[in-house]
Amino acid sequence: MYLGAKDFSRDLELRSIQALKDWFRAMDLGEVEVELDEEKVLVKLAHCLTCHHLPAVGSSLCTLEHGLIDGVLECITGREVISKETLCCGLGDTVCQFEAYSSDGEGYLFLENGTRPDDQRRLLSTLAEQSDLAVENLRLVQERRAQETRDPLTGLFNYRHLREHAALELVRAERYGRQVSFVMLDVDGFARVNETVGRQAGDEVLRQWASALNAHVRRCDLVCRYGADEFLLVLPETAEQEAQGVLQRLLASVSGVSFEAAGRKFTLTASAGVASYPEDGPTVEELVGKATTSMYVAKGQGLGHVVFYAPGV
Repeated sequence: MYLGAKDFSRDLELRSIQALKDWFRAMDLGEVEVELDEEKVLVKLAHCLTCHHLPAVGSSLCTLEHGLIDGVLECITGREVISKETLCCGLGDTVCQFEAYSSDGEGYLFLENGTRPDDQRRLLSTLAEQSDLAVENLRLVQERRAQETRDPLTGLFNYRHLREHAALELVRAERYGRQVSFVMLDVDGFARVNETVGRQAGDEVLRQWASALNAHVRRCDLVCRYGADEFLLVLPETAEQEAQGVLQRLLASVSGVSFEAAGRKFTLTASAGVASYPEDGPTVEELVGKATTSMYVAKGQGLGHVVFYAPGV
């Protein structure tokens, strides 16, 4: 399983310690800390998925995580990495820990009792044949998580996933006294596209429009497909005045893009409604509702309008 996980790690294309930490955190595999220098590798894995929630069983359990970490470290260092597990939750410790030391010409290896690790390598080779199922299961977990968090048509986050992250942004905003703007976008007159080229080609236009939208938002912004042709943006650390400038640039950029399907070209505008934390409400649901209300007011004013929530709107 260790060697299979090591092979799988190469496909992840993680090229930095931070990328390794972020991926482990995103996959709920645990919190990784790495010390890496010319003399040694020391890795601590807290809340290891394999063994953190299990009772101590007297043996190490986290072979999969161990192989993934060593494989990524090999990609980062360009040298062979074979670390040894010196602590494990399965042994009753609080973290899982791996360590290895610089070896002449070979890389970072744990040379137990000063001997070459040939026997260990032969043993790992025999175990590799049994690892395919575990690696395939990890791949299926990744696919399932993507299906749970992404809209299948546009590839954007779905509302369920965005709502969870938006709630975290509100907690952060409350802690540091920041503002967050919620923006509901509706593509103007999109029914005309479906009537002109049909539903399938209309879906292609919507996919292109969503891609253009995602390309023009800031890296810190959250974006999801909320409804058929409705999209929700969450703009962290953005007050109303800043949101207006962001939206003007965003909508101008997207409306200047030509989208093509079934031999026809379309340019599309969008109407937007905005509600801001904390002025317009303390929760995701309330802010989304007020942004939606404002969006419908904007649509009533014509194409491409932006309306900010105000009591009585």
